Amino acid sequence: TLVTSWAILSATLYAFALVSPWASWTIFIFLLPLLYIAQRHRLSFVQGFVWGFTFYLMHLFSIGYWIAQAYQYGFVLGLIFLCYLGLLPAVWFWITGRIASGNYSWWRTTIWSVSFLLFFLLQDSCYSWFLPPGCGYWMAYPAIALVTFWSQPILFYFGSFGALVIIVLSNGIMFELLYHRYIKSCIAI
Repeated sequence: TLVTSWAILSATLYAFALVSPWASWTIFIFLLPLLYIAQRHRLSFVQGFVWGFTFYLMHLFSIGYWIAQAYQYGFVLGLIFLCYLGLLPAVWFWITGRIASGNYSWWRTTIWSVSFLLFFLLQDSCYSWFLPPGCGYWMAYPAIALVTFWSQPILFYFGSFGALVIIVLSNGIMFELLYHRYIKSCIAI
């Protein structure tokens, strides 16, 4: 569906921001497709799963390829692991979709933005609950994209949490500006 396509676009932009230094700027726009579809539709468990599966498939492709080549059932193990990683975004979309349902308002954008912030803060501990403390997977943290030369001052002055807040705020504010300026008027036509 169209809603799932927008979720895939968002996951792709997020993965590009973390995989390629030349695409690190997409960290400031990767939430726009999700915020757009969240205004028009209630995001479901399935769209969250597709978002998480797509992101982690692209983000961990090289590791998955190595596992698939190195072990007899490596491909199956990789798919099972991707499905496990897709469950947290699925539950996150489902819960936030229920909380943020209703007519459009800036409040819905705020709920989704706070939800994104909480998701990114909690994803490491949720994925690695079975591992000893300090052994989680932190490479999916959005502030990692800011390690590039042009954005290092953001990390230096604001730290990783401040950078995460800036990333989520920039996406939310940009969406509100674009929605009220362009998208809302196009929908009304």
